[in-house]
Amino acid sequence: MVTLGFLPGDEQARVFSIRDQDGRLVDAQRWGGLFDLSLDGSGDRYTGACDLVEVARLGHFTDPSRPWEELGFDLQRRVTANEESEVLVMN
Repeated sequence: MVTLGFLPGDEQARVFSIRDQDGRLVDAQRWGGLFDLSLDGSGDRYTGACDLVEVARLGHFTDPSRPWEELGFDLQRRVTANEESEVLVMN
């Protein structure tokens, strides 16, 4: 699993960590070069629906026609260890 992040002003993602199939940390500096970290490449690869260059250009996520605005949240009840609680579920 690769954990990436974009900070304001970044033109490409930062690799925060890489873990192998057993959950062990892998040297991110050594293996991070195998990934397309550009905004365009990341948007295509990880969302399949939007261009992150456009996201960066807009600087906000307020247009309801954008794919990332189509997320919905529901509160569902869950019983855990004899306690009932509400959880937020993203759909």
